[in-house]
Amino acid sequence: MIDMLTKRISKHTIEEMLHLANITATAGRELGFPLCDINGKIERSTELSCVGEKCWVKPSTNCGKNKMIGLFHTHPPANTISMPSFADIKNAYVVGLDCIGNKSKRYGSVVACNERKAEFNSNVHSAMTKGKNIWEGIDRIDAKKTFLRNYFTTTLIARHPKTKDIIGVEYKY
Repeated sequence: MIDMLTKRISKHTIEEMLHLANITATAGRELGFPLCDINGKIERSTELSCVGEKCWVKPSTNCGKNKMIGLFHTHPPANTISMPSFADIKNAYVVGLDCIGNKSKRYGSVVACNERKAEFNSNVHSAMTKGKNIWEGIDRIDAKKTFLRNYFTTTLIARHPKTKDIIGVEYKY
């Protein structure tokens, strides 16, 4: 299952996501775009749909006649993989796929794609649909990691100048 996601993402889209992670690291602006299903391949939309300090990719019609199946955006540089925000988790749950790119000391340019694998339990679902920020109720980082592992499969795509590329490896927050 893990390898299937990265096989579906076009090479061009992977390159673009890694490139935008680098741009964000140097320019200090988050960038993002919808991910579209075009003839069974995951491709980026035709235009950037957000640029700024806090970038939110809106589910949109940027995919034209094709179906939007996910979102991509960048986060500022970090030591390792960026922890998804509450909005990222909500998008990943609603849309099904949310990919976050960042520059990291450990991985270089990295993209972590969070793909929904399970339905939220009724309490979490109810809180989410009411717009409650469930992240605020989870103080410990290990509890957030457990939550992510229970509901999402995370796949890494990374390029580091000193190590071998990582494509399609499952990551456990």
